[in-house]
Parts: sequence; structure tokens; C-alpha cells
Amino acid sequence: MDMRFLELLSDARTPALTWFNSIITVIGESTIFIAVLCLIFWCIDKKFAYRLGIVYVISGLIVNSTKILCRVPRPWVRDKSFKAVESAKHTATGYSFPSGHTQNVTALFSSFAFVSKKKSVKFACFATIFLVMFSRMYLGVHTPSDVLVSFGITIIVSFIINYYAENYSVHPSFVKRTMIFLIILTFIAVGIIAYVGLAVPGVPFNKLTDTAKAAGAAAGFIIGYYIETKHIRFNERATTLPLQIVKYIIGLVLTLLLNSVLSYIVKSFFSGILPLYFISKMLVILFILCVYPIIIKKFFTKEYYL
Repeated sequence: MDMRFLELLSDARTPALTWFNSIITVIGESTIFIAVLCLIFWCIDKKFAYRLGIVYVISGLIVNSTKILCRVPRPWVRDKSFKAVESAKHTATGYSFPSGHTQNVTALFSSFAFVSKKKSVKFACFATIFLVMFSRMYLGVHTPSDVLVSFGITIIVSFIINYYAENYSVHPSFVKRTMIFLIILTFIAVGIIAYVGLAVPGVPFNKLTDTAKAAGAAAGFIIGYYIETKHIRFNERATTLPLQIVKYIIGLVLTLLLNSVLSYIVKSFFSGILPLYFISKMLVILFILCVYPIIIKKFFTKEYYL
């Protein structure tokens, strides 16, 4: 059924639809999530940004661990006669099931939907999620099962985290219990990587890197949350609007540059060392949560310009 549905979509492809879905699918890339998270964290609302981060890392750990446990090949690998859109293949890393793009977009937009009181916003958020899900199938890089299971996992995580954050965030044990669960989940993910990498024959090394990055992001989030909330405590709303814009642009450029440089170094010189994928992603998250907030506190506050 999965492949039959993809074949029907493949038969319906047109240049205009392919162009449209190629644009839509970009919304599900991790870079978009990071860009939005940085904007909210550095400039708008730290508490909501932390909530977004928790949804993202928990769902990311579950989805990426499931990928290497199930090891479902991509549609064009499963069926040699099937043709995916060639330009979409370079973002289709790792195994097919569940969908990473679906996890990214659902973590982001479902959180907006759950906190918004406006029906129009909720509709727009879920419409965006479903458009990205459809684009992954239209482009031929994921099956219906891939996107639906990923959506199901992430929407459950998002609902639970957002519900408890809305109703129990003032409870002193809420954050502690959430972080303990995240630590346990991170260790489980690392254990799954070790098991699959060492005990399961025939698993290509590059299929494990996305899960290693997800675990690194979770570790960076745990450490960064503790350091920022206990020792840095910067004010995300302390600057004027022009300074907010400058602050965000500089921070985002530095974040993307750091991510690109670390990715290039690891892939070019240490591509066979899996822990470095973990460390590189952890360093990027620590830069977002700790290093740049120190810069913000020193150079982008009203007090600095008085």
C-alpha cells in the first residue's frame, strides 16, 4: 500500500508541483527549527523556547533511535523501479522510517498550535505540518507510514510537554523530572547506537550519525539548560528593537557558521569517529544556550548603552 500510494503521486508529478513541494519540504529541515528556536530564545520568550527545545530533543531521540532499530530502507532502495525526485535525495539521510522532517516540523508548529488561543493560528500550524508531510511523500523520499508514525510520536510528545508546561510549570518537580527523563532517554539512545553499531552486522556507519547528532543535541540541551538557568540568566527582552534584530542576525550567522565548520571538519577529517558527531552537535547547542547568551548579557543590554 505504501509504495502504491507513492507511485500514484509519482504519476501525478508536474514541474510546478515538484517546485512547490521542494520549497515546502525545506520547512521541515532542522536548520529552520534552529533558526526559529534561536529567535524565540534570544529575543522573545526563553521559557517557551526551552519548552520547544524539550519537545524537539525528546521526539528527535525517539524518532532517530527508531530509525536505526527498524532500519527501513528508503522507497527507491526498497523498490528499484521507483524514482524519487533527485534533488530531494540529498536531504534524505539515514533510514526511511520514521520521518525526520516530519518530526522537526511537528515539534515546532504543534507547540505553537497548542499554546495559541486562535483557531486560525492552530489551523495554519497543522496545515503547515500536513503540507510538509505530503511533500515528503510527493518527492518520493518517505512513505505514508514514515510520516504518519513520526507525526504520531511527535504530536504525543508535544501534547504532553505543552500540557504539563502550561499547567504544572510552577511546580518545583516539573523541570527536574523532565530533565531526569531526558537524561535517561539520551543514555538509552546512546546504548541503541552502540548496540546497532557493534552487534548488528551490515549497518553502514553513515546510518548512525543522525542518531548520534540527536543524542548530542539532547546532551547539549541538558547541560546548557542547567548552566544558563543557574549561572547566566540573561534577559532576552532587554534591548531595543534595532538591537534585537542585530543581536539575532549576528547570533544566527555565528550559529550556522559554527555548525557548518564543525560538520565540515568531522566529515572531512574524522568521518569514521562516531562520538565526534555527538560532540559537534552538543557544542552547537551549548553555543546557542550558553556562549551567545553571555555575549548578549555583555553587549546587547540597555544597561551597556547607558
